[in-house]
Amino acid sequence: MAYQRKDRSRYRKLKADFVRENGTIRDEYIAVRSQSGVYLTDQKGDILRWRHSYRIQAYYARALNPALDDAVRKTRFEESRWQPVLSGRSEEIVLTQLFSLIASLFRVQDLERGVAPTREQQTMIATTAADVLAYVPVLQRFAAGLARRATLQAYFFGMLVGVAVAATVIWWLSVPARLTLGTIPLSLVGVCAAAGGVGAVISVMVRVTNNENLNIDYERGRIIAFLVGVFRPLIGAVFGGILLIFLKSGLIAITIAPATIQDITLFYVAVGFLAGFSERWAQDTIVNSAPALRARTRSPDGEDGVPPHDAEAGHRGREGEDHSRSPGSTSSGS
Repeated sequence: MAYQRKDRSRYRKLKADFVRENGTIRDEYIAVRSQSGVYLTDQKGDILRWRHSYRIQAYYARALNPALDDAVRKTRFEESRWQPVLSGRSEEIVLTQLFSLIASLFRVQDLERGVAPTREQQTMIATTAADVLAYVPVLQRFAAGLARRATLQAYFFGMLVGVAVAATVIWWLSVPARLTLGTIPLSLVGVCAAAGGVGAVISVMVRVTNNENLNIDYERGRIIAFLVGVFRPLIGAVFGGILLIFLKSGLIAITIAPATIQDITLFYVAVGFLAGFSERWAQDTIVNSAPALRARTRSPDGEDGVPPHDAEAGHRGREGEDHSRSPGSTSSGS
């Protein structure tokens, strides 16, 4: 290894090339006797990558002790697991901890002497590997908390974008006050859609205030969480407008006492808010209001569109007519 030579000019050249390719070295450990080393790099973002990207670069030229090798592999797996879902300071904290674990494994391996380690060295290696593996679950729980927080931040940022998009569309619908959707003014549709979007945002804020989970899977990444947040107020706005159309079209049968509701517009706005606040209620209302289509059936005589009981009644009626005519026809013939 170039680092272990007395003349380290080649090592400095290789290190400069490494920095140009992988970014700034934040921390490093290079073994003196064994050919192994680990680097923590920080690559700054560009136009397409606006954030810092931290990486762990680990190298070892010969086989490690089996216990150390298992600990290194599991630690590197944690890096590949958390690096895509973390960013910024959270990513730096977790990857720095993982770097320290790998460096401690390489450090204890560097204490070996001769072809085979002594019993004391074997005990030290086994103890270090066990300590690293015992610390990994603790780091997992810590990283999971950071990932959930980062995902929630992306979700809320997406909600802000969704609110802006919904507000723009609603404003565009409400400006031409005389335009109608059938007999429904578009301005009324816009008001109910706005109420649905507000209801969706209030629903999320209430759940966060009550420390309820939002069921956002951080392993799907921040982009998915951002898109889910964008569509949350949009879906609430759509439900608010759709339920107004269902009410106006008569698909949802409801009786309103004139003495109870002074302004029917307030009723529609309240329904729109409820549709955004509870998507499950809106879905159930829409599904239950779907008209039941009468299935076309085939009668025993092969006639379409006649229910079975009507076909049987008609068949019995024709038989009665035949029986009533048969005596008359016999007497007339005689």
